[in-house]
Amino acid sequence: MKDKTGFVPTTLTLPFGAYKKETIDLAKNLGFKAILQCEEKVNIIKQGDTEKLYHLGRFNRPSGISTENFFDKI
Repeated sequence: MKDKTGFVPTTLTLPFGAYKKETIDLAKNLGFKAILQCEEKVNIIKQGDTEKLYHLGRFNRPSGISTENFFDKI
């Protein structure tokens, strides 16, 4: 990706949420600093707790809905 865009990604997104323990270890070895999973949750991370960065939840916003309407539903 760096050769084509000049950008080095630091976050891996698991599109379907399926992973094994080895996935996290591999991501770390490849230099990723965080992993976004498919679980919808608010992430609470204490300073220095970098391990939680590999188990981040996310909220998927479907197309056709404004950011304001999306967050009103959360």
